[in-house]
Amino acid sequence: MGIMDWTDIITALIAALVPTGGLTAIVTMRDKKTAAFIENTKEINAHWKGIADDREQRARELKEDLDRKEEVIQEQWREISSLRNELDETRTQRAVAELMKCEKTSCTERIPPFGQGQSVQCRLMEKGKDNEDK
Repeated sequence: MGIMDWTDIITALIAALVPTGGLTAIVTMRDKKTAAFIENTKEINAHWKGIADDREQRARELKEDLDRKEEVIQEQWREISSLRNELDETRTQRAVAELMKCEKTSCTERIPPFGQGQSVQCRLMEKGKDNEDK
């Protein structure tokens, strides 16, 4: 009687599940779980794709900002170089003027501090100073 009881129970269970759609529900429950898992995975992927797109956009913005700043820095270096060249030229002109400075400024015989063999004549002061020197 033990074997018959189990077969009767299984038969009754199958007979109850088939006409009520229970067997179909058991079979489709697995498909629904798989579909829900796939849908959840798609949502997670879409979320991460959105994050990746935001990061990529931010990286592009930062690169553009960095490029603009780099251009400003390059322009400043060009200006610094130009100003240094101008300063070097001015210092050179000042040094030459300092070397050519006359030691005697109130007479007609102007003497620069170098070039002993050269005679420099001051024609502007010749007329008035000649009479005072004699």
